[in-house]
Amino acid sequence: MKKNRDTYIVAFDNGSSGCYTLISPKGEVVAFEHVPTYTEAKWTKPKKIKKVKRSGVVEIQEKQGHYTFIDHKLLQQSLARKLTTLGSVVAYIERPAISYNMGWGIDTSLSGMCAWYAVTTVLRLLGIQYHTVDSREWQQTMLTKYLQNQPEPAQNAKGLSNKKNPQRNKNLKIASDRAVKELFPKIVLKNKDVGDGDSLIMALFYLRKLQGK
Repeated sequence: MKKNRDTYIVAFDNGSSGCYTLISPKGEVVAFEHVPTYTEAKWTKPKKIKKVKRSGVVEIQEKQGHYTFIDHKLLQQSLARKLTTLGSVVAYIERPAISYNMGWGIDTSLSGMCAWYAVTTVLRLLGIQYHTVDSREWQQTMLTKYLQNQPEPAQNAKGLSNKKNPQRNKNLKIASDRAVKELFPKIVLKNKDVGDGDSLIMALFYLRKLQGK
């Protein structure tokens, strides 16, 4: 790959609950934010939930589920403000998990596809070159070191995260947080944000790759 020392990298941890990171050619974090979202009621009938009160009376309640989508207009505005004064920018976004063999349900698969489509549409409108990547590429290089001394089966980062293997998912998130603490000491992740630093590590990995390091 041709070395490029003047290109900014923007990396997206795909999903409506994900974050994106904009990093400078020197490895400085220009932006690290959650993607803007909005919610919409599911297009299915509300679920009926049976609750038994202390008095013994059975009460049937209805609970309407919601979908969360990326607000592409707000994302476009946010990125446009940040990128207008910059030179060359290349974006990387994780591919959505759409394999049912991995244990993901239809809602998760659709959510991932919708998120990917929203982000890539914004990138096209802004004229930003982007690449859809497999998470294994950056995880193997950046996280294997931080998976040490964790419960099995996470001996390395070669396996894809999947719903059928919750221990691996948890280990990868913990490893991601460990990597952020070491590589980005000024970034503080809250406990509820476990695993949200993925885009930081992605951005650094692809910056190094682009620069031939």
